[in-house]
Amino acid sequence: MSLIADFVSPLRPAEPWSSIEALGTDYLRAFFALTVDLRQRAPRSRLAIVLPDAAGNTPGTQALLAALRRGTEDAARAAGFAQPIALVIPNLRLERRGCDRHYTAADEARIAAVIIRQLEAQRPFGKEGKSGS
Repeated sequence: MSLIADFVSPLRPAEPWSSIEALGTDYLRAFFALTVDLRQRAPRSRLAIVLPDAAGNTPGTQALLAALRRGTEDAARAAGFAQPIALVIPNLRLERRGCDRHYTAADEARIAAVIIRQLEAQRPFGKEGKSGS
């Protein structure tokens, strides 16, 4: 699950949300439904939540990202994921030349490399890589 691209661009007038906070509310509602479904389909699975580093953002965006982090972790626990894994992606100075300032393939490769390094360092699945709750 990733919060990286969803809350870094301003809303456009044609989007259905009146504010970034309203988008956050919808996101958390959908995230909870998704995690419940994932838990039912794969009861022994683990969940990693990919989060952007809030540093360097406006105080309002930092507060929103902190609330979304708490909300996603709470939703994951409520869905039955006892220990969701939070991975924080540092500011990588990404190109963000995709549509609506989303990431390019090169950006995604850099993000993936950071996620892999963090998972290898944390070893949340144990030495064997087995999943569990």
